[in-house]
Amino acid sequence: LPPHTTRMLSPRAVARPDGVIDVFWGASADSAAEMAISVTDLWHASYGPGGWSEPDHVLEGTSVYWNSGAPDVAMIRGRPVAAVPIVRRKAGLDSTGIAVVRRADSAWRTTLVLTGGSVPTSVAVDTTGDGTVELAFTGSMGSWGPRSISNGAFTVRSIDGGATWGPVQALMDGGGALVFAMQAASTTDGVLHLLWGVDSTATGGP
Repeated sequence: LPPHTTRMLSPRAVARPDGVIDVFWGASADSAAEMAISVTDLWHASYGPGGWSEPDHVLEGTSVYWNSGAPDVAMIRGRPVAAVPIVRRKAGLDSTGIAVVRRADSAWRTTLVLTGGSVPTSVAVDTTGDGTVELAFTGSMGSWGPRSISNGAFTVRSIDGGATWGPVQALMDGGGALVFAMQAASTTDGVLHLLWGVDSTATGGP
């Protein structure tokens, strides 16, 4: 385990081109979080020829939905990135969206992409051949133009490595169907493919 770490909830790893492994994991002061789908904190450490690095505390929230199939990690522009559904409470108000955690220079940066609806059910993050970062998710949007989409697939794009994000675009309105399990995969020619499941019986899930 990394230094000063006694447990790692739902660790997820991604490899750098030089073979160093970056690992993100959840933690919570509440031991019951081991059985819950959300935690309050996200940590990171890397493992290489010299062993483990010191852990970094990279994210905190009222509910960080890490202990489920919802989050994703990727290596983008040679740096580790984690994307996870989150609820943050401030002054009695909840902000629901996706926290994108990335390494910028020598510090960790977090950008919150607001969804405005319920907590996204699945998230995928990856990059295209020209360096554009795509964040895709399933769930609901509280306000989508003149209407709301309660069950759909969405994407949002960043052209600066995840520092800022454009408007959310709807890929699909599932209507009464259950839309779930968003996945992203880049091919060697730089094309990004998005895949997700649809259950018209509304009884399935990730």
